[in-house]
Amino acid sequence: MKKSNLISAVAAIFYAVLCFSASHGLAEPQVSGVLDSRTAAVQTEEFATPGETLADSLIDHVAVVSHISGNVRILRSGSNEWTDALENDSVSEGDRIKTDSGASVDIVYDDSALNVVQIEENTLAEFRGIEPTHLYLADGSIFNTLDALPEGQTYEVATDTAVNAIRGTEFLRTFNAADQTDSTVVGRGSVESFSIALDGTRSTESVVINENKMLKLDPQILQSAPFGELKPERASKEHKQMIKDFSKGVETRLEQKHGGSQRLNEIRNNAKTLMSKPDFRETFQKRESETRHSGPGGGGARR
Repeated sequence: MKKSNLISAVAAIFYAVLCFSASHGLAEPQVSGVLDSRTAAVQTEEFATPGETLADSLIDHVAVVSHISGNVRILRSGSNEWTDALENDSVSEGDRIKTDSGASVDIVYDDSALNVVQIEENTLAEFRGIEPTHLYLADGSIFNTLDALPEGQTYEVATDTAVNAIRGTEFLRTFNAADQTDSTVVGRGSVESFSIALDGTRSTESVVINENKMLKLDPQILQSAPFGELKPERASKEHKQMIKDFSKGVETRLEQKHGGSQRLNEIRNNAKTLMSKPDFRETFQKRESETRHSGPGGGGARR
């Protein structure tokens, strides 16, 4: 991704530290040590004083495979051949990820790995956009934990029935393609869910799902009332435990990556400090504006 000239100009002053069914894509991109070079910087004491690498990675998202468990495959945009996903692989717009039973994969968007999507077992998902981020969930479940999402950043997760526009930090999205049941469970923060019209465009009707709440959708519910009048319900104990388990797993891997909980907290605090600075917000908003028009913006055409 290109860095804007403005980013370079303000890099010495500040820095720091995600809304989401087709088979198409680009030739496999060159990893070129994207994660390796950035991770090397992340693991130094540069985070004690937020520097250019961290800010750039938060402003200019890349998607990189950071952890794999079990059999995970990737279909590159423009290719007809599924290949095994590998740690440090980059993920590009149009790439599709498929996980087998018992498998999962973590994909990070920034050097600090504070913005992570975990694609769960038996899932098919497509990265329709990286910047702005747009994930399409064709079938299965994805867990998102977003601890360093700059204000105003577009991060969407879509299915054939609704698009989640992310306001908060931690949520689980599950979609069953066979019966078209769809659920969003929010662990922390909030998510605004928009309905999808028959032509695949996002409508203006929305429902806000707050912490420890869930919104369940199916064809019968969608016909029972206008989408904007649907009411989230309290998340069940089972769903809360699922969120807790997923979160703990991601947290454990982040602590291992950064050398312990204390160091991870330092990085998070540096990120919050940086993102609170007006200059950073101004730079990010300009970058977001530059890329927004080329990003996707709907869901999937409803079947």
